[in-house]
Amino acid sequence: MQRKGRWRYITSSNNWDSDPYFDGATVDLHRERPSIVFIPPETIIEVENGQLLGILKEHGVHKVLIDTQFPSNAEVLSEINKAGIEVHLLKRTTTLSAFRKSLENEYKLSIPKNDHNDAVLLAFVKPKFWKQVDWRYIECWNYMVLWRDAEKEYRRLDNRIKIYPKLRQDKQVMLRFEMTQVEMVYAAERFVQVVQSHYPEISDLFQRLGIEKDPIAMAYAGEIFLELQGYRKFKWFLKNAGIGFPLPTLLKSRRGLYKYDKRLRHALHQLTLNVYHLNPYNDADKRKIPKKMYKLMKRIWNWWQRTIGDGRVGEALGVAGPSRKERGFTNCDPP
Repeated sequence: MQRKGRWRYITSSNNWDSDPYFDGATVDLHRERPSIVFIPPETIIEVENGQLLGILKEHGVHKVLIDTQFPSNAEVLSEINKAGIEVHLLKRTTTLSAFRKSLENEYKLSIPKNDHNDAVLLAFVKPKFWKQVDWRYIECWNYMVLWRDAEKEYRRLDNRIKIYPKLRQDKQVMLRFEMTQVEMVYAAERFVQVVQSHYPEISDLFQRLGIEKDPIAMAYAGEIFLELQGYRKFKWFLKNAGIGFPLPTLLKSRRGLYKYDKRLRHALHQLTLNVYHLNPYNDADKRKIPKKMYKLMKRIWNWWQRTIGDGRVGEALGVAGPSRKERGFTNCDPP
């Protein structure tokens, strides 16, 4: 179902007047119910499952912005990108809610939360909150989610046993613990294999860090590698990882503790312990961890920038694969 008619960006109760930042289609994507597509300035379309790509082609869309990525929509996003359409995601899942709150505080503009409004608001999110990804990133991301789930389950059970050591005397518990550990290693190995198949350049990073024989450490490095995509400034990535700049302390804002990606910080923390052989339970080593985390992240960032500059990653920040013409996608030329 398609709705046309001028969308009112300005209301009588506020002075907010802004043109969309995103020059493509913004999509509030769902799997179980129709998705909402907003094509500025005045087209809103309800799209049934499986019809999104066709609608985008029909309207000549050359790029899309999605609010967040879930395993349930990864296949759709991969299909869209392989068809020659640029895919952009928000770097933070809280960006849209924070934007809605800022409109209410600054302009007294209260926008109810629903699928149609979310699709429209996406178009007004500033470019610094976007990141462009390709189908390779999306496919690796799915395996990264499986690895993270397996690692989280292992650490949860490991912490439980440490808190209550008597559990070590229970054979069933320890059998389950061993199986969880094996599953974690398998998930790490498979995740690393998939990342290396799409981004062979990462093998060089593994060797530089001295972790090429440790699947767990390589999996942590793979997480950081994928999260790097879409970032062009080191300080922005540090903020996302919860590391202050220039000192390696948690960055604080006027409103309290800065919100950061806890999973990314965990991966960087664990990789730091492995690369620099630090013991988190040793007081001397514990004091070194923050600075070593910053140092390690700087090393990885410098490698990342050199790799992009040499052209070996190249398409990591853009669309990979055959051209639009080769895929029969002829009606989506950029404006």
